[in-house]
Amino acid sequence: MSAPSAVPARQSRHTFSWLLLITANVLWAASYVAAKFALQDTSVNVMLALRMGISALVLLPFLIARRKQLKLTRESVPQLLILTLVGFVINKLLEYGGAGLNDGLRCCIAHHQ
Repeated sequence: MSAPSAVPARQSRHTFSWLLLITANVLWAASYVAAKFALQDTSVNVMLALRMGISALVLLPFLIARRKQLKLTRESVPQLLILTLVGFVINKLLEYGGAGLNDGLRCCIAHHQ
């Protein structure tokens, strides 16, 4: 009997990687449309709090599981908080604020130029 070939497993993994990439791209693109619909019923601040809260709850188990690998010191926490505020919170605040002021088509066109 011959040994099983590694080529089908590698091809399957390659296909799965592409599927994950396409799924991530679709979810990323759909987030703008979903935000536009959600902003019809809620405020920008509530939308931002929900997004950051849900993200924190999803990512917290990974942070706890790998906390020893991070080598995070008390001195680096303030810098990390500033980077988070500037890189994510303010970015999404401006994005949702703009989405709330524009119609959906203008929002997508302005974002991709």
